[in-house]
Amino acid sequence: VLKSSFIFFSDLLRCLSLPITCEFLGVSSYGDRRVSSGEVKVTLDINEPLEGKHVLIVEDIVDSGLTLSYLQANLRARRPASLKTAALLM
Repeated sequence: VLKSSFIFFSDLLRCLSLPITCEFLGVSSYGDRRVSSGEVKVTLDINEPLEGKHVLIVEDIVDSGLTLSYLQANLRARRPASLKTAALLM
């Protein structure tokens, strides 16, 4: 879940010495507006199953928390071993 934080994300990956698989999610609660619609839409879903895996969400912008809350609930339903979040406030 990132666009403007992709440089941070790539730097983070280079610092980790673990076997990692990267997946990208596209979600939006804004559409083409400047104010959230209050409804989160998945525009791109992940391909890999998450069950039993450790998941780190890297989010580029957190303002109301609506999208992040939706993502956490959505991904927890996929039964990962753990779920953590790293958010950039820009």
